[in-house]
Amino acid sequence: MAVVNFVEQVKAIGIPLDQLIVIGSGVLAVHGIRKARDIDLVVTSEVFDRLERDSSWVQGKQGSASYALVKEDIEVWTDLSTDASGHPDYDDLSPYTETIDGVRFVTLDYVERRKAERRSIKDMQDIKEIHEYRKSR
Repeated sequence: MAVVNFVEQVKAIGIPLDQLIVIGSGVLAVHGIRKARDIDLVVTSEVFDRLERDSSWVQGKQGSASYALVKEDIEVWTDLSTDASGHPDYDDLSPYTETIDGVRFVTLDYVERRKAERRSIKDMQDIKEIHEYRKSR
């Protein structure tokens, strides 16, 4: 997904942009680090409650603190389940965001810190790619 394409896909979901934050691989995609296979969002509890009543969204993955609503390749959460940082919700994540073409994303620093906490093989590869990206800037 190209950067513009990814941002446009987020906008096309129809969730008010001031009530969502992109998390996960979308952050890497918008910076051109690697492609995203899906769109992961943390939304306000009001938006989540509205989507939960919409039959086009179904209950999906179970996280350690919550579950996601899923529609095609989109996952919507009320919080970001992490091993060391607890379960930051929309309000907790807001100070760690940047706006790119009108869409809010958690910062690359935040993603790197979270991946360093989890330390999976995939996370460590992403951290390496984030470092390479920063060196090239």
